[in-house]
This record gives sequence, structure tokens and C-alpha cells, in this order.
Amino acid sequence: MLEPLHRWSREAPDRIAVANAKAAWTFRQLVTRADEWARSLREGSVIASVLPSGPELTALQLGCWQAGAVFFPLPLRAKAHEHRSSLTTLRPDAIVARADDAGAVREALEAAGLDTHLVDPAAPVSLPATPRVLPADVAMVQLTSGSTGRPKPIVLDRAALEAGTRANATATAPLAGHAVFSPMPQFHAMGGATVLEHLVAGASVLVANRFVPGDDRRRMVEHEVRCLVGSPSYFRMLLQLGLFDGDGLPALESVVLGSASANGELLASLRRADPTLTLRLRYGLSEAFGALTRLDIAPDDELPPRGLVGRALPEVELRMVSDEVEARAPSVALGRWDEALVPLTSDGWLRTGDVGHVDPRGLHLRGRRTQFIKRQGHRIDPGEIEQVLVGHASVREAVVLGVTDPVQGQRIVALVEPVGELAANVLIRHCRARLTSYKVPQRIHLVDTIPRTPSGKPDRTAARARVEVEEGT
Repeated sequence: MLEPLHRWSREAPDRIAVANAKAAWTFRQLVTRADEWARSLREGSVIASVLPSGPELTALQLGCWQAGAVFFPLPLRAKAHEHRSSLTTLRPDAIVARADDAGAVREALEAAGLDTHLVDPAAPVSLPATPRVLPADVAMVQLTSGSTGRPKPIVLDRAALEAGTRANATATAPLAGHAVFSPMPQFHAMGGATVLEHLVAGASVLVANRFVPGDDRRRMVEHEVRCLVGSPSYFRMLLQLGLFDGDGLPALESVVLGSASANGELLASLRRADPTLTLRLRYGLSEAFGALTRLDIAPDDELPPRGLVGRALPEVELRMVSDEVEARAPSVALGRWDEALVPLTSDGWLRTGDVGHVDPRGLHLRGRRTQFIKRQGHRIDPGEIEQVLVGHASVREAVVLGVTDPVQGQRIVALVEPVGELAANVLIRHCRARLTSYKVPQRIHLVDTIPRTPSGKPDRTAARARVEVEEGT
């Protein structure tokens, strides 16, 4: 993975490699800084990062791999108790954080009684050698999104990173010499993979640390961004704010949606906003680096049916066991870390927890096994109800959950983020007109904002906690 970046630093040294709103580094600057980091690190050490998305984080990541150290990206704006949970599980040898962002990290270290080195990127120090904890060839530990429970550290070796990057090369190769915009945080699995995939291809990757619509649009226009990668919620916000209106983004050729399933109405809205765009869907997991499937929808193609996420990428195999999707690929992680390495597979196949089916068009997803609702003997897909809810013109986002009920097994409760004025009974009528009676929510709670993970996905764990408070359960 490092060789292509060194090649780009020789062939296009002054091309922007990674940029955020405050700094833009060329390929030459990025490789030079990575070399500096590599000289201060030691093979086998675990280096945590609490840095903004952008050039410095990328250089540290590359420097870790060059030195044979393990890169462990952590959320920039996490609270002390959240950092403590992650740090006590893996106990990194050093944490790189700017002075302005180090307060919560320092508090977490003190509370946990850890003597981990806290390093300011403005004044890196040479760290002592430490005993290796993780297996040889481990390159990164990636936290899961936490959307279905406490984030878990996933252990990825070099082979997984290289395989995941290689699998998506046909989509990224045409972007060499052009700009890509990704607002997804780099510590997140998809956000981090997006940066590396496009860097290796020779593209310039623009990232963001805050959602400032006018600034995002200005940067995309200024750098003639060809491809925009984001979560469905990000694209909904762009559409609602009219960022595609008028001249919009004149150089934009494609958008890539990942991190959560996209519903048909969102795809239709994007097509109406700019009929010239190629729409790309990707499906992946924190437990495997990069994407497992991809679906390319050309401007003249029909929009796909709900849940279709495309065919498996090269070197990826999919199978169904009952109705659960299992995947086998060289990009699958070695395991998760829980004081020791816990393998994710016993026979090479990763149980994804996703329910669906495969046909000649590819993989169709219906939701998570743990999210299905059992009511009055029926097995109900909450995603179907969520799609009906967001189909209402006054709904921005919806999360549907099953709450324990002594008579029905579970009752259906929805958290809805409205646009403007909206009454719950209006949505109940909307659902009754479009769903079988047993799928209609018994209760709808209108909320200012639906809890989200840092990647933009609805945070179902936090949503469930909120529903339990609202329902008094």
C-alpha cells in the first residue's frame, strides 16, 4: 500500500493528496511527514490517534505502517468515559492528540491509571520499544461504529488492508488526478477506507471535520470534485439545503452512498437533482476493510429495488446460511480484541448479522438479524416501515424499534425527525394506507434529532435508550 503513494510522490509531487478545511498537503509533503513519523515510532507498538480528519492523521497512519507499528484511530470528539473504554481494552503505547483535544484523553488516562505517552503532533518524540501485544503483521485496530452496542476493537493485518483497497480499484482508478470529497470521519471504517482507496489511486481527497454546507460546496466547486462519498443522511441534508440546485456542483460525476442502506426515494431525489450523476452503492462492515459489494447505477439505468447493494467485489464470496449473509474475503479482519485476539470466523466465513438474499443481480439486504421485530407471531422488518415513514414529505429520518410487550411480544415504536410541523397521527394514517395492519407503529415519537453515530448512521442503541425513557419501560 505504501509503494503506490511513494510512486505518486515522484510522479505528481505537487498534486494535493489530502486536505481538510485548514490544511492541504501534496503527495510529496504527505510522504515526507510519514517518513518523519516512522523514524519516531517502534515496530510492534500501538499508536492511538485522536486527530481531526486530514493530512496529519493520514501521515501518522502511513508512518505507523512504515515503521511496523499498529495504528488505532479514535473519535476526535469522544468524551473521557468513551475514551477510557477504548483505551483500557487495548492499552496503546502512545496517543497522538493536539493540545486543544487532549483534555478528554488525559482525563481518561488518569481515571484508568494508565501511563500511556500523550504525544503532541507539533512536537513528536521518539518512543521507546515496547513488547509486542498484537500478532505480527497487524497494521490497524478499527473500532466498530457502535450502532448496535459498545464499539469493539477489530484487528486488521496488512493483507486485509491491501485486499480491501485492491477490491475497489476499478471504481477508484479513473479518479487519478481528480478530486474526491468525503465528509465521513477518518476514524470510521468507511471514512478511513475511502481516503486510502483514493490516495492509492492517485486522487486528491478532501475531508471535512464539521458539516458547514456552504464551505463544503465552495471547496467542492473550487477543487472540481468529481466524486462525492457520504452516508445517506449527508445526502439528505445536501438535498434539503439545495446544494445541488442551480449550477450545483458542475464537475461532479458520481456519488457513493455507504454506511447505511439507501431507500428508493433518496436515490430518486438525487437523480431528480442531477440526472447526469452515476449513483454508486457500497456495502461493507467494520469487520472487513473496505467494501464487500458495489452497485453502479448509470444515469440511464432504472433505479434498483429496495435493499439491492450489488454484486460481490473481486476476491469476495457471499453465501446465505438460512437467511443470514456470510462473507469470505481476504479483507476480513483477524478478529476482535478483548484482552486477547478473539477470531471472527471458525471456517473462514464471517457472519455479518445482516439478513437478505442473493440473486443474479447481487445481494439484497432486509436489515439486521437483531433488529427484526416479532409481533403477534409476525417477523417484521423495521426497514420497510422506516422507508414508508421517510417517504412522507415532512419526515427527514426515522428509526423503528420493537419494545417488549407482554401481550403482543413486541410493539412497534418509531422515533421520527420531522421537517417543519407534523403530527404523529398524520404519520399513523400515512402508514395505515401503505402497510399491513400488523406493521403499523403503535406509537410515534417526534424528536428534534435522531441520535447518530459519528459516521452519520442512526445510533440504534441510543435510540432504543431514548424510546425506553419515552415509553417508561
